Amino acid sequence: MSSYKQIAKSSGLVAFVSIFQMISGLVRNKAISLMLGAKGFGIYGMYQVFIETAISFSSLGLDKSGVRLIAKADNDDLVRKYVYLFKLALITTTVVVSLVCALFSSQISASLFGSEDYTIGVLIACIAVAFRSISQGQISILNGIRDLKALALTQIISAVFGSIFSVLLIYIYGEAAIPASFLIFGFFSLVVSWAGLRKYHFKNVGVGRQEGIDTVKHLLKLGMGFCVSAVAAALFTYFARVYLNSFFNLETVGIYQACWIISNLYIGIILNAMSVDFMPRLMKVIDDRKKVNLQINEQMELGVLLSGIGVVGLVLFSELALTLLYSKEFVSGADIIRWQVLGVSLRVLGFPLAHTVMAFNKPVRYTIIQIVFAALEFGLLVLFTQLYGEDGLGISYFIAYIFFMILWYATVRNLSNFRLSKKLVKLLFVNWGFIFAAFMTVRLLTSNWFLGVSILLFIVYVFTINFLLEKYMGLSIKGLIVSKIIRKKR
Repeated sequence: MSSYKQIAKSSGLVAFVSIFQMISGLVRNKAISLMLGAKGFGIYGMYQVFIETAISFSSLGLDKSGVRLIAKADNDDLVRKYVYLFKLALITTTVVVSLVCALFSSQISASLFGSEDYTIGVLIACIAVAFRSISQGQISILNGIRDLKALALTQIISAVFGSIFSVLLIYIYGEAAIPASFLIFGFFSLVVSWAGLRKYHFKNVGVGRQEGIDTVKHLLKLGMGFCVSAVAAALFTYFARVYLNSFFNLETVGIYQACWIISNLYIGIILNAMSVDFMPRLMKVIDDRKKVNLQINEQMELGVLLSGIGVVGLVLFSELALTLLYSKEFVSGADIIRWQVLGVSLRVLGFPLAHTVMAFNKPVRYTIIQIVFAALEFGLLVLFTQLYGEDGLGISYFIAYIFFMILWYATVRNLSNFRLSKKLVKLLFVNWGFIFAAFMTVRLLTSNWFLGVSILLFIVYVFTINFLLEKYMGLSIKGLIVSKIIRKKR
């Protein structure tokens, strides 16, 4: 019972920051979609995909490996040495990748938009890549030295000011200001994260040549395990957006981007909060297969219940979500979201399995599965859109995550003889039963009955989740919220 409470209550600060970033991102996207429409938001989405892909290359996983290396340092001199070498390595890779992207800006423009008219915009986006990559490195240093309050404050301030000024730019200058909006957001991230680190007065320290080379090699070796899968995912996401633009148009890209953001936001918060706690707990019992399997099942059980609220809610109210968070122009993507959140419901099951593979120190298997899945997701997107047009956009996502779950389950079954617990099977049966009922409500009921039945079904589902939390885990939705408020007041 205490294990469930540890999972639920851990990483509260991470969850709070994630929620704040989600809200600021939704407000920013809402404003931009209203000002630019679906086509303009499609252009915005294409720039965003390019920037995220370039950042994956520029960081080479150093932002992840740097955290681990700095956190392991057992004295101040070693911390300063690692911070110095980490910053040097990250700035070098960032500058190189940003310059390469700038040199091929016209080709990138042609690839993204089918025209070289956006070359200047790509050049501006390259600067944004440099700002964002370096700021992520500075946030990694804060994480490594465990200054979580500064880390949280840095991310919140940069999100607020970055969002305000990027939206103002687009409001004043319209579509032409999209690249500059990313630049200003990256600038605030860079400045605020630098300010968060300034109080530590990290100074460059003398490092021997061979020692520096060995440390950087170690950083890169650790980072590549994280980097390869991230780059593969970013590249195939990039290919998918380019394909959608060529096969459909920028309006479809904008609608698909909006649907993808909504369907992944809620689950992203849950997974980010849980990831901080799950891996350390798993590593403590990694030599005991029974305890490993118990940890995985407990993580899945709680994840299924918490994520299900968002899944059922979006199946029932996807039109409302698109209208509120974007505009009525995006409502045609309602069915895309419904199929995508089914995939998201499987993602929460695959999350602890993927972490378990890394806990068993199997980076090659982890990387291969991630690459295979990214390629499969892109292939299914192409196949289903060729067969069913826009109707295939959401279905392909769901089918891809069925394979995602199968791949991870088979791998962990091989590593630890893992099986789903009876409790998890019961919870899945209840959860998917409500999801099926939500789908039937959407498909069968007319507008006269739909809203009332949908609200009633959602309320019943929330009470059911609360009952299951209390019965199996000694938790409750109300109890968790009240306890958070009480702790804050104290």
